Amino acid sequence: MTYAQPLLSVLLLMVFGALILKPSRVKTILGASSFVVALLLVLPIFDWVFSRPLELGYVFPPAHLESAQAIVVLSSSILPPLLERPYYLPDRETYERCLFAAWLFKTKRPVPIVASGGPLSAGQSSNAAVMKQLLVNSGVPESVIWVEEQSRSTHENALFSAAILRQHGVNKVLLVVEAQSMRRAEACFRQAGIEVLPAPSARRRLGPLFREMIPNWRALYRNEVSLHELGALAWYRLRGWI
Repeated sequence: MTYAQPLLSVLLLMVFGALILKPSRVKTILGASSFVVALLLVLPIFDWVFSRPLELGYVFPPAHLESAQAIVVLSSSILPPLLERPYYLPDRETYERCLFAAWLFKTKRPVPIVASGGPLSAGQSSNAAVMKQLLVNSGVPESVIWVEEQSRSTHENALFSAAILRQHGVNKVLLVVEAQSMRRAEACFRQAGIEVLPAPSARRRLGPLFREMIPNWRALYRNEVSLHELGALAWYRLRGWI
């Protein structure tokens, strides 16, 4: 279940209530509120506004990029094999992160890359192993790729990657995730004792106003990510992980 699904269910209940209630102030409020919230969820300009607290301050290239001793790229999800596609497939975020990490290696800092992502549900591979193959296919030598295959959360990404980095005497890294997910990831690595140079693989840029006012599914997806990150930041602070 995603974060947006319960909210959409609540909206449907509000709409249902607005339909069955007799004309009243409550009926009007329910109908108007459900319409406004639904519109905001799918309106690109709102997803841009909602993501500002997460993305502000992250620019590329980061200062002192040349001092990074390694690149760390975190996994998102890996799609399992299917009958018509009998192999693991990185999702869009994992794919873009790995390609960006490979580009950083080839054009900015030819330093070791840590691919961080734990075991897949099938138990036959790991996110990191799939990422490693993608990095190799993108031109990164296999010999400079270190894999972290235990983590199941951003908190564990940082803990287990930090252990690998310390084994190699590394304490400053370029960290690769989207700007929308960077704040929590950066805080986790700093908590683990690693100095971070944020290298966002993607940022939300404001487009032409007429496009920003046309509802679409991408806005709903990005609002889902922002809601996840804001909730996770609160949870991680409560647990003392950041």
